[in-house]
Amino acid sequence: MSRVAKALGLEGVALGPVVRLSVVFAAVGASTAVADTLVQAAFMARAGADALPWVLIVRSVLSPILAFLYTRYARARPSASVLATVAVLNACVALFARFAIETGAGGAIAAYAAHEVASSVLTMHWGIYLLDHLGGAQARRSVAVIYAASRGGAALAGIGLGLSSAYVDAESGLFVASGLFLLIAPLSFYPARRKHHDPLELDPTEPEEGTADADERKRGWQLLRRSPLLVWLCAATLVMVVVRITLRYGQQSILQAYDEATLAGLLGWYTAAANGLGIALQLLLTSRLLRSFGVGTTNLLYAVSTLVAHLAFAVLPGSVGVALAARFTETELKHALKTPVSPLFYGGFWGPDRVRARAFVLGVVSPASQLLGALVLGALVLGDTALHTFGIVSAVLYVGACWAQGKAYERAMARGSLRATKG
Repeated sequence: MSRVAKALGLEGVALGPVVRLSVVFAAVGASTAVADTLVQAAFMARAGADALPWVLIVRSVLSPILAFLYTRYARARPSASVLATVAVLNACVALFARFAIETGAGGAIAAYAAHEVASSVLTMHWGIYLLDHLGGAQARRSVAVIYAASRGGAALAGIGLGLSSAYVDAESGLFVASGLFLLIAPLSFYPARRKHHDPLELDPTEPEEGTADADERKRGWQLLRRSPLLVWLCAATLVMVVVRITLRYGQQSILQAYDEATLAGLLGWYTAAANGLGIALQLLLTSRLLRSFGVGTTNLLYAVSTLVAHLAFAVLPGSVGVALAARFTETELKHALKTPVSPLFYGGFWGPDRVRARAFVLGVVSPASQLLGALVLGALVLGDTALHTFGIVSAVLYVGACWAQGKAYERAMARGSLRATKG
């Protein structure tokens, strides 16, 4: 076991919590992969990639509402209870999608938008859930392994989808996705919550916690004004959302040529292979990158990969191989390289500000960016403008924002090293 732990970068880390969290994340990965593959296949076959701006607009309207509700709910309850609630929400959305896609293009758009919103809340919370169970150096050293378990669950789900696509339609498959989401609810209580939360003391420069709703709504904006790290997290999120939107549209516009059953099978096998590769990246590369180069540089590498993907679109337009590579960059590579790193940036905030900052970025900035991206994408599609040029320029801006975000994180952590901790 010691050799395995050393190979995975877990030497000296308590393996029990890592294994238990990996089980939870595997269930999250499997359920999300099934729902995402089936909903996207139905969307591309029944509505088409040109309808993507409508999905993004609906998501940008609903996400801030759910983010506000999540913030109020999560701050008053244990993270395991919140994860169970969010899992049930996703199960209900999968059931809604199952019936909505039967109504045609409009239903497919609604199903895709609802799935995206529910998934965003799940993404919003699992970083907080991870930090609530693992802290400090232990989180940095084990995060890649835990997220690899999520990719493993997704890979197994992809194999199942690939084998069953000829026999099981999207409507029936979404029942399975709903059941998998419900499985997460009891599993969320499986890991034991860590006893000590070293850096979770209140920032002494922050006003006392109030009970007034107006004060609570202002705290995200107040934190933005006094935190350069949050400023650059917001800037990087804004351009990243736009970059990923253009990548998604580019690959969907190519893949929509397949019929729904063929597309579901193709995406199922792709999900299995891409997540298998993602596991290898997380276990063999992400942890080593974090140890060798740190959080900021590792995060920067994902931004560079999006630039490469946009350049490939421009060089080889219409290529299915490039479309799948772009899908890998937009989703699986993000999960393998970007997603495990993202929660670590919130270690630069004092305890109560972690939930606020993450909810503000994912629940306010991200939906606003999606709305902006949807409007820009609609204009580019309708106006037949050079979409690839816009994507390349956006990716360059993303690289610059990630560089500045890394520098702000280093300064925040240097300040955090002076925090008093509870004995």
